[in-house]
Amino acid sequence: MTPTETILWDRLRNKKFNGLKFRRQVNIGPHIVDFLCKQYKVVRVKNEDR
Repeated sequence: MTPTETILWDRLRNKKFNGLKFRRQVNIGPHIVDFLCKQYKVVRVKNEDR
């Protein structure tokens, strides 16, 4: 994880952000999303096609 992702994850994990449950590195079909909140269908995807 990048330093920025580490800070973000620290603030999202263990339901620290508004009591919402976030997960890291989740497979969705052929993609892997970095952060996922299923309750609100929020994802963060990093484009690795360089």
